[in-house]
Amino acid sequence: MKNLYAILSVFAFGIFALAQVPAVDFESNGADYITASTGNAGTVTIVDDTADLETHGKVANIVNPAEQYDAWIITLDNKISFADASKKVLSFDFRDPTATARVILLKVSQGNDTFVNGDGAAITAYEVQATTAETADWQTLSFDFSSAQGSYPNNAFTNDIVGEYSQLEIFIDFGTAVGSNTFVDNFRGGSQGSVNVLPGPTASAPSPIDTHDAENVKSIYSDAYTSAAANWDLNPGWGQATSTNEVQIDGTSDKVIRMSNLNYQGHTFDAIDASGMTTMHLDVWVENAGDLDIYIISLNPTVQPKVTKTLTASQWVSLDIPLSEFTSVESLVDLAGIAQMKYETTDALGYIYVDNIYFWAPPSTDTEINFSVDTTNNTHYPNTSNGDVLAVSYSTDAGSSYTLSSPFTDSDSDGVWEGSLTLPKSTGAVQYQLVVTDANSGYTVATASTGDALASDADFSLTTGENAVTQNLFLLDRESDANSWATLKASAVATVTVTIRGFHPDHTSGQYGLRAPGGDCYNLGDWTSNTDGVFTDTMTLPYYSTQVYQVGFHNGTNGWCGANMVSGNANTNTDFSVSVVEADVTEDLTAINAVDSNGNFIVYTSEGDLGNYPATQINFNEDWIAEAIKSDEGAVATIIDDPSNSDKGKVLNVVYGGEGSQDWQNAQILIPVGQKKLDLRTTKTVSFDIWTSHDDTDANKGKYSGLLKLETPTTGSGTIEKGFVTSGNGWETITVDFTDNFKNDNGDAGSNDQFRKIVLFTNYGGGDGAHQVSGGIHKKVDTRVYDNFVYAEGDLVPNPVSPITSYSENFDDGDSSWAAADGASFAEADGYGTASSTNASDWAHIYYNSTAALDLSAGDKGFSFKINGPRASKVFLKLQVGDEYWNNHEYIPAEANYTTPGEWQTITVDASGQTSNDKTRIVIFFDTQTAASSDPNQDVFQIDDFKFGVFATLDFADVNAFTKAITVYPNPTDGILNISGVEKVDAIRAFSISGQLIKEAVNTNRIDLSSQRSGLYMIEVQHEGATSVNKLIIR
Repeated sequence: MKNLYAILSVFAFGIFALAQVPAVDFESNGADYITASTGNAGTVTIVDDTADLETHGKVANIVNPAEQYDAWIITLDNKISFADASKKVLSFDFRDPTATARVILLKVSQGNDTFVNGDGAAITAYEVQATTAETADWQTLSFDFSSAQGSYPNNAFTNDIVGEYSQLEIFIDFGTAVGSNTFVDNFRGGSQGSVNVLPGPTASAPSPIDTHDAENVKSIYSDAYTSAAANWDLNPGWGQATSTNEVQIDGTSDKVIRMSNLNYQGHTFDAIDASGMTTMHLDVWVENAGDLDIYIISLNPTVQPKVTKTLTASQWVSLDIPLSEFTSVESLVDLAGIAQMKYETTDALGYIYVDNIYFWAPPSTDTEINFSVDTTNNTHYPNTSNGDVLAVSYSTDAGSSYTLSSPFTDSDSDGVWEGSLTLPKSTGAVQYQLVVTDANSGYTVATASTGDALASDADFSLTTGENAVTQNLFLLDRESDANSWATLKASAVATVTVTIRGFHPDHTSGQYGLRAPGGDCYNLGDWTSNTDGVFTDTMTLPYYSTQVYQVGFHNGTNGWCGANMVSGNANTNTDFSVSVVEADVTEDLTAINAVDSNGNFIVYTSEGDLGNYPATQINFNEDWIAEAIKSDEGAVATIIDDPSNSDKGKVLNVVYGGEGSQDWQNAQILIPVGQKKLDLRTTKTVSFDIWTSHDDTDANKGKYSGLLKLETPTTGSGTIEKGFVTSGNGWETITVDFTDNFKNDNGDAGSNDQFRKIVLFTNYGGGDGAHQVSGGIHKKVDTRVYDNFVYAEGDLVPNPVSPITSYSENFDDGDSSWAAADGASFAEADGYGTASSTNASDWAHIYYNSTAALDLSAGDKGFSFKINGPRASKVFLKLQVGDEYWNNHEYIPAEANYTTPGEWQTITVDASGQTSNDKTRIVIFFDTQTAASSDPNQDVFQIDDFKFGVFATLDFADVNAFTKAITVYPNPTDGILNISGVEKVDAIRAFSISGQLIKEAVNTNRIDLSSQRSGLYMIEVQHEGATSVNKLIIR
């Protein structure tokens, strides 16, 4: 029989003995002791163990929510004592059917140890962690409290605890937001301590009903009144250390709020209009005497004045706080919109109990209506230089008649006018307009009036019945002849929607938040993360106001509050700022790829990805960099120690103008396989440090230019480049912006691409204006030192694709990927390819981009392909590296090699003289540098059966049959097919496209296929030992 002990939530048990404490189980009334900690949305039930019922019997089944810090609390009849040094290990049994390793934290709290932390405050809670084994069986977890860590916020302290503790708390998957379904049983360890009697009141606080009738009360929390606080949240998660729950005083039905370890604690609820009340009441009982700060809080904007009260220990203290004490501390608090309250203390008050929180006012037969009008944003109403004042014109008979109130005053000249009006509570509905009046009329005539400008100028309205009603009005920025120029202050707010597009790569678990500079947590708005990587929420600001803000990232690792991971604008290293007038505003932000040197990671989207935020990607200390450097066209590039004594470490030293150097001399950095490409798709800038030393007597110092070129793109197949100018005096940072004004040889992709190669020029030909920098001068002979290349990183450079040794294309299915350029066009139909406008320009051509380079290394490769055209032509084959037309092999015929107009002819190219393995593009020209024909049909050629492979095995014996004067016609045909050029052939065979023999004719030059269906067929002609194959279309 197992012994009932304790677990999860409130377990009451008294079995700790000075000897070893027996195990805790759930065999009897286990569910009576189980509740979750406040705010814990998980569940716990007592069930029969399905894994080992004989050993474990009944166990606690915990369904833990996906929250990092939800606890299951155990309150004990007898405290756990750690006085016996041999009994400081607590343990319990744990089972997880998913066999997952989980971090379990066991905490003892509400202790009496006298150990203090660095601030002198007693630590009353300690914790120990254990990690479960990856098994689905029962396992025992042990927690040694002889070296326990102080619980938050005292995690930095450890202690060999010796006192007594009244409560256990268990956390499953501590610090990780992951759900689970697990089982626990048999808690044991420690020694039995004293009877666990928590300090607290033995009787209820005085009943408020004897003092205040319900009609004079707005209740927040009390059993005596119906609550006006809808959507009450006893314990919102504000990161406080306080333990808070609702308990019932023994022997009564009275529920009260109990707090311990108070640093601060708040409650939230739907806004209450307390403007008709005069006093706030609450009853407070504290274990130890001291000061308690009490706040009432209005939102939009957040205003939280406080009043401090000194409390006597161990008795109910009834506090009646005039609301004027709050408003005198902070006049902007909105009594008509109280939506939160809070307690704070720096004193060790021990256990604190609170009850009967409400606002009240003395009984009255009248309603006092108090008006406050903020005119600070309107320079026209009232015109005080003319003696104007404000008042209201009100109606109590649905607008049939109006009465002008007494004039309002602005006694302190702060632009806020105040006045009042008293009406019987029985009046009911009142409607009114805000008006301007003056002394000339004895304040009896309205010279201007307005209803609610945000409600189509309808009258403002209110209802009597309360002791007091407050009407806060706000003047809009309107001209003196405007018809509508006022609204309710609560309506004079704009919604600011802030969106962060994408997220910093490190921000995979947690949430962004807005905070005022220097503030804690998200004191401007709460944020949640979405699965699409876009973060968005709103904050509300008064009209005509400006809010400076920062973006914070918070999670369990870096803390939910505090100043870490806080970003201003990475482009300017300043805080963000938003101003509103009379309309909603959208703030569009973008998270960048890396935290910059100032800790920023957000920019305005409209600014683009400018600034200094990406981390340095190349600083020449990389283990791969030496193999990535190449010199070209006479420049000499080496990695050396910084020659400037600027402590930069390794740098790239480039000597331009050496022996044999050319105008296009350069140094290259080829990012190797496994490293990330330079990515300009979002971040359009590349920055780097450069050192030059030009003599002060050089008239061109500060004018010498350079050129940054980016090659080997991912999407396109060309390059982009842009110039810059050096100062010529030591180290400087150059930023090259590829947003615009750059030379683009990368086609449609342009700078919206990723690049693998960085090329650095000093003297670069000087011919193309697209390269130039205004005022820049070329310097062929120079020494330049480079360091700290900064750019956004893209995808990893993949392993190269192995070169191919063969390729063929018969153009049958329309997906050959052949294309055309420089004015030519290409299409596929009827089983072959057609090149049109082949002489639209000097270099019009068709081409194919291979998925891998062509491997010519064996020195035995060649090409063959069939051409059919309207005229003889020099068919010119070229192999090149992508768009690099200069990096090529060319096979230019001396004379026409297509010589049989109107017939298919095989062209062969012997490429065995080449051994490269980097050419990726096959290009075919028809009569280069030849004017287009006057008849467009003369510039249309067909191509078929393209082959690349070992030259000797390309089946030339078959295809050479076409060189003989054998013609198959007509093609397309209605059925009858003729062979010309010889009297008769040995055999004609017709095959379906799938290879099935359809019909055969021998010793003839004619075959009848009129019985066959329309479509594409293959015709094999055999004659004198040679065979040719043709495609035939039957209509």
